[in-house]
Amino acid sequence: MMLYYVAFAIGFLLEMVPNYVFTNWYTFGTRPTLKNAGGFLLARAINLVIQFSLLPLLVYLLPTWPDDFLSLFVIFIAGCINYLVCLIFFKK
Repeated sequence: MMLYYVAFAIGFLLEMVPNYVFTNWYTFGTRPTLKNAGGFLLARAINLVIQFSLLPLLVYLLPTWPDDFLSLFVIFIAGCINYLVCLIFFKK
């Protein structure tokens, strides 16, 4: 399980810069600023905590459900929360 977290964290860090650029230009149509960079980092930190804590909790609480389904559910929940937090910082 620990290797899963290490691999996930490495992938999470590698996608930060492209994700920030695409979030600025394509999702919100804004330019990069220190304010939205800070908000983006906050949103991603919240996303990481949600994914690292919610997945093991759901696997424990719902042992009969497929892990793949639970992973997609956690990504969906974390993505929605990430978008809502980014909305605050990426206003035009």
